[in-house]
Amino acid sequence: MTESTALDNSLRLRSILVILGTIPLIVWRGYARTAWPDICTAAYLQSAVVFGILVAGNYPPIRSRWFVKAMTPIVLLHLIVQIGFARLALGFAVVNIRPPTRMFYGFVGLSIMLEGYMFLRIIKAFRPKRAGSGRG
Repeated sequence: MTESTALDNSLRLRSILVILGTIPLIVWRGYARTAWPDICTAAYLQSAVVFGILVAGNYPPIRSRWFVKAMTPIVLLHLIVQIGFARLALGFAVVNIRPPTRMFYGFVGLSIMLEGYMFLRIIKAFRPKRAGSGRG
């Protein structure tokens, strides 16, 4: 098995697991009349897609010094986005408005793309320079 095939199989498995994990949340959103399914669905999709699929191959080595340096702003940014979606959903619940499903998932999808892009930029910024480049 070549390296690209192993990578494709790993990505396929993670994608299937994310989709399977989303099904109960979507069903819950269809039956519930509260904001909690929206909050949980947004949190799950953002976390699973960004950390499990988009950034999965670019994590710094866990035992390296720059792991904490790179992951601290990533986790803080993720928490800020999660809190933002929770406040938005709870704000809609207070005024008794449910956003259309397409609009909701559109915002979640946009935030996933932006968050994944920012995470990759943060990882690249904290990646140690090569020893031979003189920037050590």
